[in-house]
Amino acid sequence: MDTVTSALLTDLYELTMLEAAREAGTASRRCVFEVFTRSLPEGRRYGALAGTGRVLDAIADFRFDEADLRYLRRAGVLKEETLEHLAEYRFTGDVHGYEEGELYFPGSPCCASKAPSRTP
Repeated sequence: MDTVTSALLTDLYELTMLEAAREAGTASRRCVFEVFTRSLPEGRRYGALAGTGRVLDAIADFRFDEADLRYLRRAGVLKEETLEHLAEYRFTGDVHGYEEGELYFPGSPCCASKAPSRTP
């Protein structure tokens, strides 16, 4: 049985945007992604962060294996150059955020990942 990787949990929209950015020459720019909640369940004013270790492990292990790339190739959505890029991709940025168990308010970034600029 194949092991499931987190790579194919990525929305196809994000992969097609990566391809567009590569074609436009902007994929190597520094970027920042933030994770936050817009709202909490009724009657809650704040939340407690949980699962930080799992998220950090998922980021460290994030890669497209051969089965993922075969699936994407069959889907026919991405060009071969993008698939080759994904085959070599490893996250090399920084991740900052609240620690496990810390409290947060809706709208405040719980986690931010920052990827460095790269030369093409």
